Amino acid sequence: MNEIIFSTINWRAYINSTSKETAMEIVKRIEEQLKCHVVIQSYERYWKDETEYEVTFTSPLDISHFPLAIYTSLKIANRLSYSWRVTGPSEYENGQCSFEGISTDTRIPGLNWICFNNSNH
Repeated sequence: MNEIIFSTINWRAYINSTSKETAMEIVKRIEEQLKCHVVIQSYERYWKDETEYEVTFTSPLDISHFPLAIYTSLKIANRLSYSWRVTGPSEYENGQCSFEGISTDTRIPGLNWICFNNSNH
């Protein structure tokens, strides 16, 4: 079994922007706040609102202990938002664990909504 069970934090963000260039500038600000490189998974205009982009990305975590993964993820998330609504943590019979957070009170202008989730499955 691999010792690292929480390798990344998964993020989804809605960015207020009508252009790809401006949205990418906000993604760069997210990277600066997180103090790490993010890997963009998807990037597209939000289908419900043409003035927003939906961006999904990951950032590194590399932690094997569930309570430490929760604590570290919240410390990292605090760099992007003043407050989070956290769901979980949840532990399942098969050893899988997960938790998530959602915020609209962000530290970055133009970042309207962001969520993170983390699981070992």
